[in-house]
Amino acid sequence: MAHLTNDNMKRIKLNRAQYDAMTGHVKSNIPEEACGILLGRIHKDTALVQEVKPMRNITSSENMFTVDPEELFRNLIRAESLGLEMVGIYHSHHMNPHPSSIDYVYMKLNPVVWVIFGISRTEITGVAAYRWLNGRVTKVGLEVG
Repeated sequence: MAHLTNDNMKRIKLNRAQYDAMTGHVKSNIPEEACGILLGRIHKDTALVQEVKPMRNITSSENMFTVDPEELFRNLIRAESLGLEMVGIYHSHHMNPHPSSIDYVYMKLNPVVWVIFGISRTEITGVAAYRWLNGRVTKVGLEVG
Protein backbone atom coordinates (compact mmCIF):
# COMPACT_ATOMS: atom_id res chain seq x y z
CA MET A 1 0.00 0.00 0.00
CA ALA A 2 1.02 3.58 -0.45
CA HIS A 3 2.72 5.37 2.38
CA LEU A 4 2.69 9.12 2.56
CA THR A 5 6.19 10.39 3.10
CA ASN A 6 5.39 14.07 3.45
CA ASP A 7 5.44 14.84 7.17
CA ASN A 8 4.29 18.39 6.35
CA MET A 9 1.01 17.28 4.77
CA LYS A 10 -1.78 19.33 6.25
CA ARG A 11 -4.87 18.58 4.18
CA ILE A 12 -6.71 16.41 1.72
CA LYS A 13 -8.52 18.05 -1.18
CA LEU A 14 -11.49 16.69 -3.15
CA ASN A 15 -13.82 18.25 -5.65
CA ARG A 16 -17.57 18.40 -4.97
CA ALA A 17 -18.38 15.39 -7.19
CA GLN A 18 -15.81 13.25 -5.37
CA TYR A 19 -17.12 14.30 -1.96
CA ASP A 20 -20.71 13.63 -3.10
CA ALA A 21 -19.65 10.16 -4.31
CA MET A 22 -18.26 9.38 -0.86
CA THR A 23 -21.30 10.69 1.00
CA GLY A 24 -23.65 8.88 -1.38
CA HIS A 25 -21.81 5.63 -0.77
CA VAL A 26 -21.85 6.14 2.99
CA LYS A 27 -25.59 6.99 3.02
CA SER A 28 -26.49 4.02 0.81
CA ASN A 29 -24.80 1.63 3.24
CA ILE A 30 -26.44 2.86 6.45
CA PRO A 31 -26.78 1.12 8.90
CA GLU A 32 -23.66 -0.84 7.89
CA GLU A 33 -20.23 0.74 7.76
CA ALA A 34 -19.12 1.88 4.33
CA CYS A 35 -15.52 1.93 3.17
CA GLY A 36 -13.45 2.98 0.19
CA ILE A 37 -10.11 4.27 -0.98
CA LEU A 38 -8.97 7.61 -2.35
CA LEU A 39 -6.48 7.63 -5.20
CA GLY A 40 -4.42 10.63 -6.20
CA ARG A 41 -1.10 12.38 -5.75
CA ILE A 42 0.70 14.33 -3.06
CA HIS A 43 1.57 17.93 -3.95
CA LYS A 44 3.47 19.96 -1.35
CA ASP A 45 1.36 19.77 1.82
CA THR A 46 -1.82 18.43 0.18
CA ALA A 47 -3.16 15.00 -0.79
CA LEU A 48 -4.99 15.70 -4.07
CA VAL A 49 -7.74 13.16 -4.69
CA GLN A 50 -8.30 12.18 -8.29
CA GLU A 51 -10.53 9.14 -7.83
CA VAL A 52 -12.94 7.93 -5.16
CA LYS A 53 -13.22 4.15 -5.17
CA PRO A 54 -16.09 2.80 -3.07
CA MET A 55 -15.23 -0.68 -1.83
CA ARG A 56 -17.34 -3.52 -0.59
CA ASN A 57 -17.34 -4.09 3.17
CA ILE A 58 -16.99 -7.87 3.21
CA THR A 59 -17.70 -7.90 6.95
CA SER A 60 -21.23 -6.54 6.30
CA SER A 61 -21.19 -5.08 9.78
CA GLU A 62 -22.56 -2.06 11.59
CA ASN A 63 -19.47 -2.06 13.84
CA MET A 64 -16.47 -2.64 11.60
CA PHE A 65 -15.28 -2.81 8.02
CA THR A 66 -13.02 -5.05 6.01
CA VAL A 67 -12.10 -4.13 2.45
CA ASP A 68 -12.16 -7.03 -0.02
CA PRO A 69 -8.40 -7.71 -0.46
CA GLU A 70 -8.74 -8.75 -4.11
CA GLU A 71 -10.72 -5.60 -4.95
CA LEU A 72 -8.14 -3.49 -3.11
CA PHE A 73 -5.24 -5.16 -4.93
CA ARG A 74 -6.86 -4.65 -8.36
CA ASN A 75 -7.43 -0.96 -7.61
CA LEU A 76 -3.90 -0.40 -6.32
CA ILE A 77 -2.36 -2.06 -9.40
CA ARG A 78 -4.58 0.06 -11.66
CA ALA A 79 -3.67 3.22 -9.73
CA GLU A 80 0.03 2.48 -10.05
CA SER A 81 -0.35 2.03 -13.82
CA LEU A 82 -1.90 5.53 -13.94
CA GLY A 83 0.81 7.10 -11.80
CA LEU A 84 -1.50 7.44 -8.81
CA GLU A 85 -1.20 6.20 -5.25
CA MET A 86 -3.58 5.53 -2.42
CA VAL A 87 -3.68 8.85 -0.59
CA GLY A 88 -6.62 8.02 1.65
CA ILE A 89 -9.10 5.59 3.09
CA TYR A 90 -12.64 6.53 4.03
CA HIS A 91 -15.13 4.75 6.20
CA SER A 92 -18.09 5.36 8.46
CA HIS A 93 -19.09 4.30 11.92
CA HIS A 94 -21.84 4.85 14.47
CA MET A 95 -20.23 7.51 16.56
CA ASN A 96 -18.64 10.87 16.16
CA PRO A 97 -16.24 11.11 13.23
CA HIS A 98 -13.19 10.24 15.33
CA PRO A 99 -10.85 7.27 14.97
CA SER A 100 -11.74 4.23 17.04
CA SER A 101 -9.17 2.11 18.87
CA ILE A 102 -9.25 -0.32 15.93
CA ASP A 103 -8.68 2.59 13.52
CA TYR A 104 -5.54 3.54 15.46
CA VAL A 105 -4.05 0.10 14.80
CA TYR A 106 -4.70 0.28 11.07
CA MET A 107 -3.71 3.94 10.78
CA LYS A 108 -0.25 2.95 12.02
CA LEU A 109 -0.05 0.32 9.27
CA ASN A 110 -1.46 2.62 6.57
CA PRO A 111 -0.41 6.19 7.36
CA VAL A 112 -2.51 7.67 4.57
CA VAL A 113 -5.29 10.18 5.28
CA TRP A 114 -8.30 8.58 6.93
CA VAL A 115 -11.60 10.34 6.23
CA ILE A 116 -14.13 9.23 8.83
CA PHE A 117 -17.87 9.78 8.61
CA GLY A 118 -19.99 9.65 11.73
CA ILE A 119 -23.43 8.17 11.03
CA SER A 120 -26.68 7.71 12.87
CA ARG A 121 -29.29 5.12 11.96
CA THR A 122 -30.48 7.39 9.14
CA GLU A 123 -27.90 10.02 8.19
CA ILE A 124 -24.35 11.34 8.22
CA THR A 125 -23.71 13.25 11.44
CA GLY A 126 -20.22 14.59 10.72
CA VAL A 127 -16.95 14.08 8.87
CA ALA A 128 -13.28 14.66 9.68
CA ALA A 129 -9.86 13.65 8.33
CA TYR A 130 -6.84 12.27 10.20
CA ARG A 131 -3.48 10.64 9.65
CA TRP A 132 -0.88 8.83 11.72
CA LEU A 133 2.21 10.98 12.16
CA ASN A 134 5.11 10.77 14.58
CA GLY A 135 3.47 8.15 16.77
CA ARG A 136 0.06 9.75 17.11
CA VAL A 137 -3.13 10.58 15.25
CA THR A 138 -3.14 14.08 13.80
CA LYS A 139 -6.17 15.88 12.37
CA VAL A 140 -5.76 17.18 8.81
CA GLY A 141 -7.89 19.61 6.87
CA LEU A 142 -10.61 18.30 4.57
CA GLU A 143 -11.07 20.73 1.68
CA VAL A 144 -13.99 20.32 -0.73
CA GLY A 145 -14.19 22.58 -3.72
